[in-house]
This record gives sequence, structure tokens and C-alpha cells, in this order.
Amino acid sequence: MQGRYGVDVNSPGADPNAVSEALARAERDRAEADRQRTAGNNDGIEAGVVMGAAGREDRNRAAEVEAENAAAKQAAPLYDSEERRQAFASSLDGKADAETINARIVADRDQATPPTEAIAGKPSRAKTVKRGNAGVGASAP
Repeated sequence: MQGRYGVDVNSPGADPNAVSEALARAERDRAEADRQRTAGNNDGIEAGVVMGAAGREDRNRAAEVEAENAAAKQAAPLYDSEERRQAFASSLDGKADAETINARIVADRDQATPPTEAIAGKPSRAKTVKRGNAGVGASAP
């Protein structure tokens, strides 16, 4: 007690109030240290839970992105793409002159619709105009 709190409990004139105050202060300090230690442990546990959840979310998202990328690689190329037009132009080499190939590529780019889709829709019927008997210059009865 003497070394730690500065109170000599063995001296005959020791103040009982000072001794009890020193013991109460020591008890409060110990309780505060325990509270802080517990709060620190709880914070560490909570941080671990949050970090674990964030890590799982990151791994799940990375797996989703990887699956999307793999699906995109396996998907058919877009009809309206520069790569398809270049391949088409290459396939025409030797079959037509450069001006014809260029005109075909420009037309293909400007249309931007696969021929199969252009004809896939249901044909629409053109409205016909019914002509009456009264023409230009005809007189009314």
C-alpha cells in the first residue's frame, strides 16, 4: 500500500479514511481497466465480423465478375461490331474490287441490323385506298 498508493497501513496513526479511499480508488481503476479491456475486445470481435463479411462480399463479387467475363467471352459477337465488319471485308477480298467492298461495309455499318432480323418480323399489309366511282370532273347526281 505504501509503495503503490502512498499510504502506510502499519503505522499506528494511519488514517482509516485515507486507506479506504485508496482501496476504493484502486477498485475503481481496476473496474475501469476491465471495462476498457472488454470494450476493446468487443470492438476487435466486431471489426473481425465486419471484415469477414466484407471479404466474403468481395470474393462473391469477384466470382460474379469472373462469371460475367467468361459468359461474355463465350457469347456470340455482336452483329454491329468493327471486328465482324473487318472479317466480312476480308472475306470479300478477291471477290470484288476495293470500291465495292468499301461501299458494302459502309452500307452494312449504316444499317446496323442483321439481315435475319430485318426479315424476321411479321410483314405488314399496305393500306389500299378505295376509290369511289366519282372521279375528278365527275358530276354529282
